[in-house]
Amino acid sequence: MIDVQTASIAYDIEDRSGWPVLPHAPLQAGYNRAELSRYSDDYWNLTPAVFRQNARHCHCTVKFDKLSDPAIATMMRAYLYARLNAYLRGWAPPLPPASIRQAFNHIRPFFEFVLEELGSLDFSALNQSHLDLYAKKIMASKTRQPAVNALLLKPIWHLYHYRDHLPDGGLEFEPWPGQSSASVAGYASRSDENRTARIPEPILTPLLSWALKYVQVFSSDIFAARAEYNAIRDRARRLARGDLQRTKGALHALRMSRVKRWLAARGREGRRVPGWTQPTTKATRDRIGDVPINWHLINLVAGVIVAENQGSHLGLNKSARDLVARHGSKYGIERGGFDTPVSLNPDTNLPWRSGFDHLAVMREERMLQAASYILCAYLTGMRDCEVQAMRSGCLDITRSQDGLIKRYRVRSTAYKWKRAEGVPADWITIEPVAEAIRVLEHLSKGACAFHGVDTLCIARQSE
Repeated sequence: MIDVQTASIAYDIEDRSGWPVLPHAPLQAGYNRAELSRYSDDYWNLTPAVFRQNARHCHCTVKFDKLSDPAIATMMRAYLYARLNAYLRGWAPPLPPASIRQAFNHIRPFFEFVLEELGSLDFSALNQSHLDLYAKKIMASKTRQPAVNALLLKPIWHLYHYRDHLPDGGLEFEPWPGQSSASVAGYASRSDENRTARIPEPILTPLLSWALKYVQVFSSDIFAARAEYNAIRDRARRLARGDLQRTKGALHALRMSRVKRWLAARGREGRRVPGWTQPTTKATRDRIGDVPINWHLINLVAGVIVAENQGSHLGLNKSARDLVARHGSKYGIERGGFDTPVSLNPDTNLPWRSGFDHLAVMREERMLQAASYILCAYLTGMRDCEVQAMRSGCLDITRSQDGLIKRYRVRSTAYKWKRAEGVPADWITIEPVAEAIRVLEHLSKGACAFHGVDTLCIARQSE
């Protein structure tokens, strides 16, 4: 059985309900093991034992109350606890906490199958014909690859090997003796060198070309557009706070005057009514030509925060619509509406995109993040987990003794075949990677401050 007596927390050896889910796993600094998830909890959160800052929260958690039957929840707890804490020499090391949801998803279909076939989760009533029927059902799918089918069959072997660590026992006989889940699923797994074909040059060359242009040329436009949008949004919030005490009539007149002055100033500069750079699901009603009007920007100029009061949307007001329509009939409409200029694509000597609106800023920030990732991964040889483990300040630049050559060193964390915390590692690289890291540091600054982390590869905050 699992040796739970060596844990630093005292709990009842007979009653599992109070057992900590992670009695031994190393934890991030600042977490008290006694306050972590317990065996009987409906929700297990294992993120304190996951050291990769950008690991998705959903991958490190499970919700037992979402299961269709209490019997499945009971068996699922026992199975996942055994996988997390039992070390079966020659079979499998303990399950990494970041893989808990994956293990949950892989075993769940089998539990549901057994419950449907037998009316209970009594594994002692199973025989090989039941397993054959389940395998046939799994492999009948025309949408899954054999490798995925093998992953869904693998837990059946776990139920056999972990049988002594499950309170009610596991599978009493070896499934498909002498075979692996891959062979049963018809998947020819290979343990030798990766034979995946290289990305063809006709694809790789333009991919790298665009990644370099995004980082070296387009990034300055994207950052400028972001700064402009933040300033517009912050001003709108200040105006909205100052307008709280105004009467409804006075407030509408003031908002209309702000829009009128703004449109007049644009007209003097030869500027047009702002439109969306791409069609949006919420901008199909008001158009000038084939371009939908960017009411989001117009609302911000007026000091209207639509998210706080849907009825204040100026697009719903006839006088505001008439004002914008008159300006549009005189000057026309432009895609975007931001003042940020767009640089020229060095390959075409034409603007690399139409203007910016706030949705375009968010899209381009995602593209810029992807471009930076591509350069870091391709030009360093780092694995995905190593690129994603880079943190702010990871770039070190030194000069050779003669002062002529810059040396770029990236510090990150290696995880493959290492302990859960990973180990520090360095990569020597070239200047485009340094530029990409600077871009990632700029892009991630706000999201890192919001989440209290310093990883460079983090999901962007929605607006």
